[in-house]
Amino acid sequence: MTPYHPSIMDDQTCLSEKLQLLDFFSYSDLSKIHGLCGFYNMCTDSTALCLLNTIAVALTTGKPGEVFATAFDKCQGLTLILAKNDIVTIEDDQAVHGLFNALTASTTKDARDVLPFLFSHCQANIRKRIRKMGESVATLSHDLKEILKDYKPSLSIEEEFPHSTQYHKNMQLPSFLQMMSGLMEEVIAIIQDTNSGGINLSPQLYMDLAVCACILLESCVLHWICEPIGWVDHPWKSQADKLKCRLAKICQYYHSINVLIRHAKRHFPYDLNYCWANVGTDTGESRIKLDSDYWAVISHTFANPRFAGMVTKLCKRFSNMEERWHSSCHIKTHLHPEIRIVLHLSSQFNEWEHHP
Repeated sequence: MTPYHPSIMDDQTCLSEKLQLLDFFSYSDLSKIHGLCGFYNMCTDSTALCLLNTIAVALTTGKPGEVFATAFDKCQGLTLILAKNDIVTIEDDQAVHGLFNALTASTTKDARDVLPFLFSHCQANIRKRIRKMGESVATLSHDLKEILKDYKPSLSIEEEFPHSTQYHKNMQLPSFLQMMSGLMEEVIAIIQDTNSGGINLSPQLYMDLAVCACILLESCVLHWICEPIGWVDHPWKSQADKLKCRLAKICQYYHSINVLIRHAKRHFPYDLNYCWANVGTDTGESRIKLDSDYWAVISHTFANPRFAGMVTKLCKRFSNMEERWHSSCHIKTHLHPEIRIVLHLSSQFNEWEHHP
């Protein structure tokens, strides 16, 4: 029997406290950890990753802490492996079938036919993404004239805004500033209308939003802001990077779903072969109580005198931190779904080695 080491849980508690602080101080970005797939110009090697990311996004409801992961197992035909960082429920299975029924239905032509399912299952996540994108667009829009003082656009609108021909074909050819301002204003207007309850979020309206998001995402000016100027970054680089990430998230529910429709109809036209990653019950997951004394955690985490000034700044910037800490002292560790998939596939290899 393996001897018990009390320090192991002590180390886990200390690590969890530090991770909790980093999260509260906004040093974590789950979107960057989990990645975003592209929805255009995909090479063969990245197509599978894009499909898997899109499936995981389409199954995510937006509940706090919920994470899905996916993989393809091609050892015995094509099997979709799914994993979740919590208990798999009947509702999860229903969502898988509902998603692929919508993707492969004979009446499904593009993402607008799948969006009703997504609005029902992922509404919280979709609305959160729309809200965050709106915030980033509004922030950059406020400083647009200042940003463009040093920018020299090319003569062609199509060069400045790739994939925008369909968008402006029924209007008089706009200038660069008119095009940029118009896109941002349209995004903000759509979001304000849907948030106010005056207009319901419909598949067509979401498509309009995704088209604007795609054009902005690919715009030359946004790439220019994100590129360094010599050895230094552009003053608005952090805002532009955040905007690009949030624009891409909006595009996932439309452009990436269009890609998924084509492949789902090809590979799963009649029946979906899938399973949930099975790793047993001995996963090491546990419930942990963090130190309820917020200042004690701060003290031993930033014990080095070099951090004294930084701690003061952080405490001023995040003035409600102590209150948030007290409401989050009890946490449950979860095995990340990607690790679940690795363990699931590894167990299969071990079985094959013992049963040639």
